[in-house]
Amino acid sequence: MASVPSGKTETRDADFRSDVKLEGTPLNIKSVVKEHLNKPQVYKTKEKLTGPEKGFSYRTYHLTKNYDKGRYTVIRTNKITGKEKVYAGTYYEPSTQDPIVKWSRDEK
Repeated sequence: MASVPSGKTETRDADFRSDVKLEGTPLNIKSVVKEHLNKPQVYKTKEKLTGPEKGFSYRTYHLTKNYDKGRYTVIRTNKITGKEKVYAGTYYEPSTQDPIVKWSRDEK
């Protein structure tokens, strides 16, 4: 996200979106799966960032998106023939507990 040198302070805007990710999902069922998962979230934040203590050159700040992982199964039944088709895959949805983790690291 940002790097701040020793002895400095900066203010930064951070705007980003956290969305559902699907694996192994055919186009014809993507909307069916997404409607049952957490909705996309938009984050807007203004952060005051400070440089590191004496002995370090700079501090890097990071924002990490957290996702909850799961598996889904969708069974579609043809109304005319009664034949079923099973779809399965993996999803990652924005975490409801900790959607964003803020962390920093001081570098020499």
